Order: sequence, then C-alpha cells, then structure tokens
Amino acid sequence: MNKVAFVMSSILMFFGIVLVAWGQVVKSLLPKIGYMVFKLHGSGSYSPSKYIVNLSGLYIIATISIIVGLWFSVVFYKKGSKQK
Repeated sequence: MNKVAFVMSSILMFFGIVLVAWGQVVKSLLPKIGYMVFKLHGSGSYSPSKYIVNLSGLYIIATISIIVGLWFSVVFYKKGSKQK
C-alpha cells in the first residue's frame, strides 16, 4: 500500500508542477492573443494591461499540491523503508 501511496503523492506533486507551467503559458500568451483580436477587430485601443490575468489562486493551489505531495512522498518512502 505504501508503494501506491508514494506513487499517488508523486503524481500530486507533478500535478502542481504542471499547473505552474500552464499558468506561465497562459500568462504569456493571453496578451498576444488579445493583440491579434484587436488587429482583427480594428476599433478601440490596445493595452496589454487589459489582458493581464490574476492567477494567484492557481499558484496557491499548485504550491499547496507540490508541498503536500512532497511531504506525503517523504512520509510514505520512510514507512516503506522501515517495513523491510
């Protein structure tokens, strides 16, 4: 059971890393997509500040999942090594 829990906690940690990477991609791509839409539409004024996304909630969830996954990985690794 400890092996399964160790793998699951490692997956949780990997999920947090993927969330951080996804957030960085969205944060860098959204102003460029906004500029393309502005060029196609043609009216109004373009400002990159209009397309800044607040991803603090995503980063908090990612940080918590990385920390919890790492902590559980260490705990289950120690439990598995004691049983042998």
